[in-house]
Amino acid sequence: MVQRQRPDDCGRASGEDVSQKEFQFDPPVRIAGQKKAILDRLSESPASNIELASICIRYSARIYELRKAGYDIQTYHQDKASGVCWYRLHE
Repeated sequence: MVQRQRPDDCGRASGEDVSQKEFQFDPPVRIAGQKKAILDRLSESPASNIELASICIRYSARIYELRKAGYDIQTYHQDKASGVCWYRLHE
């Protein structure tokens, strides 16, 4: 058990024990959802890295995984000085 301080509005008394199990998540489900969201966005039109970062912080890892799965995603640099680039799904 981990001793955590919780705000009273969470329904727990301050200082109540909270088990680690409560904080577990299922990464494969989350990652699959992120990949789907990126594919859905790229199927509409090219998207900037700024847009994709709003879907998930590690968007580049999801793009890498999608490429390994056979999706043809191209990267176009708009301005290397600013770091903005665009991703496009070729179907």
